[in-house]
Amino acid sequence: MSAPTLDEIRFNRLPKAFNPSGPVTEYDMFKGRQSQIQSVLDAVFDQGRSIIIFGERGVGKTSLAKVIHDIIKSLGEQTSTQVVYSLVTCNRKASFSKLWHEIYKKVMITLPVKKVIGFNVDESAQIPDPQRISLGDATSADSIDQDQILNTISETQSVWIFDEFNLVPEGEREAFADLIKALSDKNSRATVILVCVAEDVSEIIASHNSIERCTTQVLMPRMEASELGEILERAETITEMSFSPDSKQLILSLSQGFPYITHFLGREAAQAALSRHSLAINQVDIDTAARQFVDNAQESLKEAYRVATYSKAPNAIHEEVLLACALAKKDQYGNFTITSVANAISALRQRDVTAGVFAEHMAKFCEDAERGQPLARKGAKETLENRGRLRDNTPVIA
Repeated sequence: MSAPTLDEIRFNRLPKAFNPSGPVTEYDMFKGRQSQIQSVLDAVFDQGRSIIIFGERGVGKTSLAKVIHDIIKSLGEQTSTQVVYSLVTCNRKASFSKLWHEIYKKVMITLPVKKVIGFNVDESAQIPDPQRISLGDATSADSIDQDQILNTISETQSVWIFDEFNLVPEGEREAFADLIKALSDKNSRATVILVCVAEDVSEIIASHNSIERCTTQVLMPRMEASELGEILERAETITEMSFSPDSKQLILSLSQGFPYITHFLGREAAQAALSRHSLAINQVDIDTAARQFVDNAQESLKEAYRVATYSKAPNAIHEEVLLACALAKKDQYGNFTITSVANAISALRQRDVTAGVFAEHMAKFCEDAERGQPLARKGAKETLENRGRLRDNTPVIA
């Protein structure tokens, strides 16, 4: 078989290998996360359970929800198991009833409704021809409440996913919590999945502890370097290009556990190599990709930096401290200790600097909303050796 042309790789194979700008939908592309996938699948087929998927932005929560759909669809094709699946993205103005009406619109039914997979809909709603319509079109939005939803979905093997649930107003979350508990009490075959940006699930269910026993809580952590490496290995197979060991290691280091960064840097580095008419990707290509990453976010990064470091004091050291945080030795997730920051400042000043010189500045970076909170504290607040990391999922490129 002849080698692929550069255009074949650039326009056909690279889009199949990398997808940095949106959620991943193919199971083979969603490497790693086996334990999370299994936890969600177990809960989907465990009657009366709902699921909360939570974690930082950019770690692949929505991708997990979409991959679950792919797996369930495949199971349906291989067995007699048929699962209704629907997903809606929440917003800050969304209400309980509006979100359910929107998610209903993603499910197609065939009239007459009495013979369709257990759905019972509002027969007073306007039902147009032809016979195949959405559940939302067959349901009056004003009629949607907990009882209506229970009557409609509780006997149906179904998955109802609410992405970006953290945006839903607190008052509307109460209705979701009540519904989840009611589905559990009925031992329902329907599964509600809430996908949330949160580092702790208590941020989502703090005032709804009653649903803790009937939900499976799936934390999506940052990915291990070995898992991110699988993304690059798969890309090598698809594109017939190759990453040098050094370039691969640099991508994994810069990604800091975020798969979308691996996808972006891998794609842009491959594009840079193709521009050199080469199928071998090396460190110079990663440098090009890193500059492209920064350029794409340049204005927002500049403004965040200005807000974080601005001071009227002539001898302020906010810029120096933030630079030291960028230069500090980190683990694979971008976490660093205050000691490593002291080492970085000492190197910049070429003399020993103790943590007491800048500890207050780091505290403000973590806690002062007016500075945009560019750092996130990990560990006990009282301990100077607690770990921190740069916020906003941005790799440090020094």
